[in-house]
Amino acid sequence: MQVVLHLLVFTALRLGGVTTTIIKTFSDDAGTEKFNHMVVDKNTGRVFVGAVNRLYQLSPDLELVMSDMTGPHEDSPECSVIDCPSNVVKKKTDNVNKALVIDYTMSRLISCGSLFQGMCSVRNLHNISDVAQSVKEAVVANNATASTVAFIAPGPPHPPVSQVMYVGVTYTGNSPYRSEVPAVSSRSLDKDKMFMIAATAVTTGTRMFVNSLARERYPINYIYGFASEGFSYFLTTQMKYSSPSPFISKLVRVCFDDSNYYSYTEIPIDCISEGGKAYNLVQAGFVGKPGSDLAADLGITAQDDVLFAVFSESEQNEGEGSSKPSQYSALCVYSLKAIRRKFMQNIKTCFTGMGNRGLDFISPSHGCILTKLQTIGEDFCGLDVNTPLGGETPMAAVPVVVFNHHLTAIAATSTGDYTVVFVGTSTGHLKKIVVESSKVALEYGDLPVVENSAVNQDLRFDNQLLHLYVMTEKRVSKVKVQECNVYKSCWDCLGAKDPYCGWCSLENKCSLRSDCQDAAKDVLYWISYKSGRCTTITTVTPNQLQRTTARTLELVIDNLPTLSGQFQCAFTALDKSLTTNATRKPYGVNCTTPRTDLLPSIPQGQHHFTAKLSVRMTNGPDFVATNFTFFDCNTYSSCTQCVSSSFPCDWCVDGHRCTHDTAENCRNDILVTGVSRIGPSYRSGPGFCPTINATAGGSTEILVSSGLKKSLRVKVHIIGQFIVQTRFVCQFNIEGRVTSVNANLLGDTIYCESMEFSYTSKAPNITATFAVIWGGSKPLDNPDNIHVVIYRCREMADNCGMCLALADKFACGWCQVSDRCEVSEQCDRGGGVWLNRNHTCPNPEVTSFTPQLGPWEGGTNITIEGINLGKTYQDIYGGVEVAGLPCEPYEELYEKTKRIVCRVDSPGTNVMRRGPVVVRVEDFRGESKQTYEFVDPSLESISPKFGPRSGGTMLKIQGNYMNAGSRIQASIDTLPCDIISTSPNEALCITSASDRQRSGKVKMKFDKGDRSYDKELFEYVEDPTIESAESGVGSQLKIPKGIPAGGILITVTGKNLAYIQNPQMYVYYNGKMFLSKCNVRSNSLMKCYSPEIITGSAELDAEHPEKLEYGFKMDNVAGVQNLTRFSFHPFTLYPNPVYDKFDEEVKYYKSDYLTINGQHLDRACQEADVKVKIGNADCNVTSLSRQQLTCRPPPTQPLDSQDNQNIEPNSLPEVVVMVGAGGALRYTIGRLSYESPTDINGPLSKPAMFGVIAGILLLLLIFVAFLIAYRRKSTESN
Repeated sequence: MQVVLHLLVFTALRLGGVTTTIIKTFSDDAGTEKFNHMVVDKNTGRVFVGAVNRLYQLSPDLELVMSDMTGPHEDSPECSVIDCPSNVVKKKTDNVNKALVIDYTMSRLISCGSLFQGMCSVRNLHNISDVAQSVKEAVVANNATASTVAFIAPGPPHPPVSQVMYVGVTYTGNSPYRSEVPAVSSRSLDKDKMFMIAATAVTTGTRMFVNSLARERYPINYIYGFASEGFSYFLTTQMKYSSPSPFISKLVRVCFDDSNYYSYTEIPIDCISEGGKAYNLVQAGFVGKPGSDLAADLGITAQDDVLFAVFSESEQNEGEGSSKPSQYSALCVYSLKAIRRKFMQNIKTCFTGMGNRGLDFISPSHGCILTKLQTIGEDFCGLDVNTPLGGETPMAAVPVVVFNHHLTAIAATSTGDYTVVFVGTSTGHLKKIVVESSKVALEYGDLPVVENSAVNQDLRFDNQLLHLYVMTEKRVSKVKVQECNVYKSCWDCLGAKDPYCGWCSLENKCSLRSDCQDAAKDVLYWISYKSGRCTTITTVTPNQLQRTTARTLELVIDNLPTLSGQFQCAFTALDKSLTTNATRKPYGVNCTTPRTDLLPSIPQGQHHFTAKLSVRMTNGPDFVATNFTFFDCNTYSSCTQCVSSSFPCDWCVDGHRCTHDTAENCRNDILVTGVSRIGPSYRSGPGFCPTINATAGGSTEILVSSGLKKSLRVKVHIIGQFIVQTRFVCQFNIEGRVTSVNANLLGDTIYCESMEFSYTSKAPNITATFAVIWGGSKPLDNPDNIHVVIYRCREMADNCGMCLALADKFACGWCQVSDRCEVSEQCDRGGGVWLNRNHTCPNPEVTSFTPQLGPWEGGTNITIEGINLGKTYQDIYGGVEVAGLPCEPYEELYEKTKRIVCRVDSPGTNVMRRGPVVVRVEDFRGESKQTYEFVDPSLESISPKFGPRSGGTMLKIQGNYMNAGSRIQASIDTLPCDIISTSPNEALCITSASDRQRSGKVKMKFDKGDRSYDKELFEYVEDPTIESAESGVGSQLKIPKGIPAGGILITVTGKNLAYIQNPQMYVYYNGKMFLSKCNVRSNSLMKCYSPEIITGSAELDAEHPEKLEYGFKMDNVAGVQNLTRFSFHPFTLYPNPVYDKFDEEVKYYKSDYLTINGQHLDRACQEADVKVKIGNADCNVTSLSRQQLTCRPPPTQPLDSQDNQNIEPNSLPEVVVMVGAGGALRYTIGRLSYESPTDINGPLSKPAMFGVIAGILLLLLIFVAFLIAYRRKSTESN
């Protein structure tokens, strides 16, 4: 069973700024085709899921605890619950879960399936595989589509002590035994009477049937069931009348303490908009408790029950379409107190003798009988008259919100004053709604859970109401009901309109009310979305301050909580935080700015920094903040910058400084006030600053040729006579060298004394900064950035044509003496022959041209590259020839002096003709060294001769002169084939798609020359299709598997595979594509190897492998790409197998087989993927398991594979395991010996060798000792 547990975090969607998170998911694509029902144990939090042929027990975090198979089994609708006639043919039939209910009184799980006429079983709530009781009783619907609703509530014989299971079932009519199954029943939960009708009498009991005349033509769909205050209810959709009529929704009710079902009553339930639009088909329901706001609006308490239901409009008003829901849906809300009153009203009407009893699809409808009952209360449990009763006065409500989506599920809860409703859609979304009153609701969130997979009716909360379990066809998702902590500001928090979330002022966070300390003490401590009253600093006075000064700030704060303790202002900027004490005021607080010596410095090149100014309690978090700016006028070095800034800065002209305090710093000085300074001023703004305004020519750049001596002049704007009377200096910074020359002021112009301008780099030009200095060191402002550009003509153009085409402002020309581009003063010191822009360059030169071949039909565009090819289009128009024929240039493609593109026409006949390219410019002529040739291209063969309809086939066309011309095109009949390359004998093109199978002639067009290949046709064949792609051990599920090292054999079957030239397999990992080659074995079989996948530092989990998108690149065939779209199992990536080394240095081979241990050996591999080498011989792999490989070595010990030319006689062969094609993964296991370690002739192991040597030494020592003792004894005897 391939069970997938996704530990995914989806940061999903924003609607109204809310973010919801899916934290866990569970799916089992291989085990079941569809999930049917889900329940959550309110005591343990366990989740139980009933599915087709499966039952699952999950942990609260959706981890699989266990599962049990419930089908398929041999069955037939013709069989009864007890036995089956011998002539009935049974077949394997799926078991669809029709009901899943927890019986809390006995701690058991009741599961009912569609097999065996709808049997139920009782299971252990702690171990679902433990079936305590399986009762042969038809209880639920016996097919996949008919509805069943079941729930447990008090019932006969002794409510509320005794509990029964209420069941509503749609009649299926597919079996002769279905007439015995009641439409509504109460079934016993006593062990001896399990699932039998709880109470029966001769003609009555806790059951209700649709009569035999109506049941075939009067279907009743049971949608939801619930119990409340002494009654059990069902929500249904059924026809309005027993004769064909539109479908409506109804409430069905029976009393707990009714052993005869005399209390059985139905009334319509309406959900109709104020405009009269009827949402007549109920789709799902939920009974829960309201928030206090909704309860007050409904006139009930927060402990009373409320029915929340979603309805859809019918697709059609009449006929069969009236039972089918459309995409238009609505949410309606009903208090159970109002429902009880509406039932009582309908019952009273009938018991006073008015109208008919109705429900003639159950029993004939008679007139209502007048009874002598004086009072009928809300708890009335019926009599043996006027039963069953069908009331006609509906329980009506107006939608609180409508949708253009089909709604399929609903769950509701309350948080504080607010009522929150979650609804699921048919497209797999979960919508979040806050119900503000019985007529108004607001959608505040939308989460895509599983796109295009309908949300199941069983939408369940966890036992703490903090998460919601959302079930779609094949996945269960655990969703947080809120995620307040994603909102970082009060306005974001309240703007999300999430009723769970509010702004916790004192902790400066968005949170649940329960997570906010002291929230109950003050409404401003935890601010809900509805109040919209964020604590806000509305103004700060002053709102900015010179960094070198300190001030008391006044902060006007709206909605400031009442707090005891010391307020503080915190100033945070540039990784530094400073606090000062604040004083509470009626309007907010006031506080001083920090000491100036503690403030951080303003960063280099900037003029201010912005601090976060926040208000907090001592040692508490910020609960309100705004921005506050510290600026420093002293950082401005020019008058223009100073007085133009957004800060209140002024410029002292003579002091040449920017200041915030003119009284202190600008006494007896000319003052230019800043534009941000409030109040009247004689001189305000940059227009009064002493500046260099513009050059004499009005340009911001002054051009000077390098090496020339030149005097410059600029216009100035000067205020103040004391400036005029000072000495002026022109200052230039050239390549870092500062040069100063004296200057004179005449009128409004500064004249700089002449100087030589030059630079050393090889650049065509450089920029030098320029300043006019007065008063010794004070530069005039240069707001227009007037600068000097020093240039060299020779570096800007290396030939005459390019030189004369340079911009007129440079005054460059061609010096024929030096043969280079120069200004006239530098050409032989002004005396040489110098060509200016009005002259024509001699010596045009053609350096190259393309193409050099063209069809004799002409129409070829020739691109000519050269030098001095004219300065204008008129210079070369009519002057270009190719092989003696005129070539007409294109004006729009002409690049002066260096490129011409022209079109040459046909010579008229198909004869050999060649010649050079000639360009004439006035009296000068340039000619190419290569020649152009008119040729006759021809097509000789094509390969391949077929390709898929989707195109993408690389077609090779062989012939002569296949690269002739400037525009070469190919086609198959009228379908283009995109040329990708040409050579003299070959052209390659990629076929385009065809709308059908066809054969076509290959054609080519060489400019104006048309050619075709007439010997064979190219055939478009049907696209290849993939039927399966599989790998791995034969006993395992056949799916494509791989390892990061790649090379695992994947067998691919399909159709039309042989039509593809170079098929490839691809796998996507972390958004990157990895490719491997495939080998086509036949038209229906292909062998591929899994690609090598670079996983980086990521560690793969063998128990939860990666599921990856994969497909095949087969020309342009889209149908074989991203196969996971077409219900193919994803590519499964396992970790690389690991083979362990031998335990000892030399392994002694003792039996017929060699065993090698490891981990993950058969996760992705099979025997054919693994190769074992012993020296220079193979060890045939015979088996592969999760942790062990077995192979049969050759009968005799092979030679060592290392350096086979010089093998030592006693060298042992090395065992190497190679995994994947080409040995993508290689493990050296150790050395192998065929001889035992005790073999005489065999080489001794090191331990044995040490043992022998030690023994010999010991013997020698004993012998020497014996000799010494013997000698001493002999001496004593003598």
